[in-house]
This record gives sequence, C-alpha cells and structure tokens, in this order.
Amino acid sequence: SGAGGKILQTIIVQKTDTTSHASGAARNDISGMTVNITPSATSSKIIITGQMQVLAYAQQTVNFRIKLVKTVGGSDTDLQEFLIYNTHGSGQLYPYNYSEVTFPYIDSPNTTSEILHLLHLQELDYNMRAEQTLLVVVQLCV
Repeated sequence: SGAGGKILQTIIVQKTDTTSHASGAARNDISGMTVNITPSATSSKIIITGQMQVLAYAQQTVNFRIKLVKTVGGSDTDLQEFLIYNTHGSGQLYPYNYSEVTFPYIDSPNTTSEILHLLHLQELDYNMRAEQTLLVVVQLCV
C-alpha cells in the first residue's frame, strides 16, 4: 500500500534572543530563522507554522511587515505576508504592546529540489524588535 499521510521530516528552529530593526530599514532576513528541507516527492506537502512576539517603540503609529519566503534554485517566492499596525497617542518613545503573530501555511512545492524557508522583517515607521521567534517545518507524504 501507499505511504500517504505520513510525517517524513520535522524541523524546528527557535530564536530566543532579540532581533532589533531600525526605522525605515530595508527588508532583512531574521538571523537564524531559516530552514532547509528537501521534499522526497513532488506530491509532498510542507506545513509551516511560525510565531513571533514583537515589541514596538513609537510616538504615534508603528507599521511593520513579516514575510514568509521560500527559495528554490536561487528564486525567492513570497508565501505569506503580515502587516502589523499599532497605535498610541502618548507622544513618548517607550516600549508598548507586544504583538504576537502566529501563522500556519501549507505549501505544495511540486519539486524534489532543496527548499529554503525563511522570515523577512521590515519596519516601516519606528524602531521595533522581535523578542522570540519560532519556525516549524513539517514534510508530509500524501
């Protein structure tokens, strides 16, 4: 009988140190948050689950993006993007409001080439930092 429904690989990376990002900076990879996986068949499914806690510093608004990206053979594909928007009116620069971003994603890569999954972070208005980041990648045979 077939091998459908089996978990073939599970890779977990966790970052517990702080990733700071300056206002207006270009999109950056989050150091240490990359996972390489090679599907065993073109029909494999890749389940990606991620979580990030973000602390923002701002006088009025903070906007930032988190992107889940995959790279196959040197070509990047954006899989999912999150725009986080926080507001307060104190006029002071101080840390406020942890935002917790949790995301699931199911990829059908249709390849047996190595795939790199990574997270990009771009802060749009003021300084912010990621406090904890988790990325779990599971390959399923279907």
